[in-house]
Amino acid sequence: KEPGQPLNQGISLLATMNPGVESTFDISAVIAISAAVTMTFGNLVALQQNRLKRLLAYSTIAQSGYVLM
Repeated sequence: KEPGQPLNQGISLLATMNPGVESTFDISAVIAISAAVTMTFGNLVALQQNRLKRLLAYSTIAQSGYVLM
C-alpha cells in the first residue's frame, strides 16, 4: 500500500458512513474535486514515465483518486 492510501480510504469511509457528511454539499464537493485532481495528476504524470516502477507508483496515486470517488 502507498502511504497516503489508508488516509484516502478513511476519508472515503467517513464520507459514506456519516449521514451528516452526505447532506453537506461543501464537503462532498471538496472530496470530489480533490479526487478528480488526484486522478488527473496521477494519470498525466504516469503517461510521461519511462520506468515501470515510477509508472506503477503514479498509477497508484491515480487509483487513490478513484477510491475517493
